[in-house]
Amino acid sequence: MFKENNEGRHIAIYTDGSCLGNPGVGGWAAAVRRIDNGEEIKKRLLSGSTPYTTNNCMELQAAIEGLKVLKRTENESIVVFSDSEYLVKGMTQWLQGWIAKGWKRAMREFG
Repeated sequence: MFKENNEGRHIAIYTDGSCLGNPGVGGWAAAVRRIDNGEEIKKRLLSGSTPYTTNNCMELQAAIEGLKVLKRTENESIVVFSDSEYLVKGMTQWLQGWIAKGWKRAMREFG
């Protein structure tokens, strides 16, 4: 498990998404924290909902919205924390393949 760094400046984004039914009513949340040498210097809480969606869509939306609010400087790293295997593997293992296939599934249709 990755632990938050206490040295230097960085940004930590904590995300979660859920759905009542799948698909169904869904919601997402993200906490964006700017850290300087272990001390929080700024925090922003974000959330939203959608009337008809899936759990995976809400997990992804939380990360997207957290990243969208950033105004990053050159010396800051960004770490996204999530309990979603789909989000983590999507960002670390599957993204290059998705881009290479033009965001299409094996059947050549959009996902």
